Amino acid sequence: MSFFVAPLRRTWAALAAFALQCRGRWRLRRGDPERAARDLEAAAARRPGAFTALLHLTRAHLRRRDLVLARRALARAREASPVRFDREVPGALRAEGFDVAALADVAPVARTMTTGPELGTAVLERTERTRLAAPLGDCRDLDEYTRFQCMPPISAAEVAATDWDALLDDLLEP
Repeated sequence: MSFFVAPLRRTWAALAAFALQCRGRWRLRRGDPERAARDLEAAAARRPGAFTALLHLTRAHLRRRDLVLARRALARAREASPVRFDREVPGALRAEGFDVAALADVAPVARTMTTGPELGTAVLERTERTRLAAPLGDCRDLDEYTRFQCMPPISAAEVAATDWDALLDDLLEP
């Protein structure tokens, strides 16, 4: 009897993970990264080696601006399939506006866009342009981004108490 039960449980877990993954991707497309992350996390829990679920979970965390969880999901995706990681992750993260080097410990992959020779000129070689995404916005690294996210908002009392002339003098001083 257990001969039939184990394959049925694995099949059921795979089908449930696939359904959760599809629902999570649908919610991500519809602009609901909170619930998409919850569904994709459940899909990844049912099938820990599912690269696609982990990649979309990373995208959901990036849209939620939770870089710590995005980095963890990205590390799990690399463990699940290093070959697919190298092939698919740079493009997916670039589409979200992030760079792979900012979230994972890998060398940045720069895509080159080539343009053909210009018509009517004697230039025959191709010009190549490199397009890289801003890794963490204005922040230099993940630690600075995390510190920035933990800062409280500036209050109106702090703005009123600021000596703007002294601040301007400090900024313009050589």
